[in-house]
Amino acid sequence: MVVLRRIIFLVCTLPLLVACAGSPIEYTPQPTQTLRPYYTITLSPTVQSTPPTIPTLPPLGPTATPLVHIVVSGDTLLGIAIRYGVSLDDLLVINTSINPRLLSIGQEVIIPGPGDESVGALLMTPTPVPIDLSPVRCYPIPSGSMWCLTTARNMTSADIRGLSVLVTLVNITGQPLAHEPAYSPLDLVPKGSLIPLAAFFLDPPSDHVNAIATQLSAVQAGEEVAGYADLVVEKAISERGSDGRRWRVQGEAALPVTFQGSTARINVLLLALDATQEVVGYSKWEAETALEPGGSAAFDLTVFSLGPIIDRIEILAEAQVIP
Repeated sequence: MVVLRRIIFLVCTLPLLVACAGSPIEYTPQPTQTLRPYYTITLSPTVQSTPPTIPTLPPLGPTATPLVHIVVSGDTLLGIAIRYGVSLDDLLVINTSINPRLLSIGQEVIIPGPGDESVGALLMTPTPVPIDLSPVRCYPIPSGSMWCLTTARNMTSADIRGLSVLVTLVNITGQPLAHEPAYSPLDLVPKGSLIPLAAFFLDPPSDHVNAIATQLSAVQAGEEVAGYADLVVEKAISERGSDGRRWRVQGEAALPVTFQGSTARINVLLLALDATQEVVGYSKWEAETALEPGGSAAFDLTVFSLGPIIDRIEILAEAQVIP
């Protein structure tokens, strides 16, 4: 048993597990956090003839009286966006410290204003902490839609929160054709760790030849780090599918008895990496109920590669204290 804020299992490479097998799983693609399998060719790297024009945000600068929504029971970020007639993307860009999956009662959500009161004018955060992003790799799926993945590496000296990027599809001349935001599947990205970000394009333009990721947000975590408890992950069992493109892990996540707090939300993220150590798929599990000190919950995760053979997997675990 190992107690860590992030639990990372470097699981055996492929030759040690070739005897493990499982049947393929059918997949209907949806823009969800858990990526699914496909068996089409990957996009070939292309060379841009001219630098692309990447969408940028207006200059930063707070307004005197920004509109603020106070979260109540039953609120969702999408519901708040609909209520105020703004886009969900604008809410997320402005509120970089908010995890859209974990709203808390009493939490403040800044609402963008109309007209010339642009998103950029409402941004209160400092310049984003620079994060290393891998080249974007895109994978078409049978429906005609497409997933685009980039891997962010936190090479700074501090933990970060609120990580998001903008993935832009460009044509052969480097002109932007379409863009979609991508958000970190975990709220906290510890220093020295990596995290995948995935953007889903429902109907990608046919003349795109490349994709580029531009960082939108990332802030250095301060006192908020105290809101993330140590987590125990034990009894982990893994098995690789015979096709090399899926991997299943079963285990148990628990809060230590010595946990200083009432309850915590538990998230487990299973990453699939190829031979170049780039993330080619991920799957996320969230505990249905919050755990109390000494409590545990079993998880069963299967991750699918969007293209290359899976060389190894990693498990990241997060326990967020509920105030």
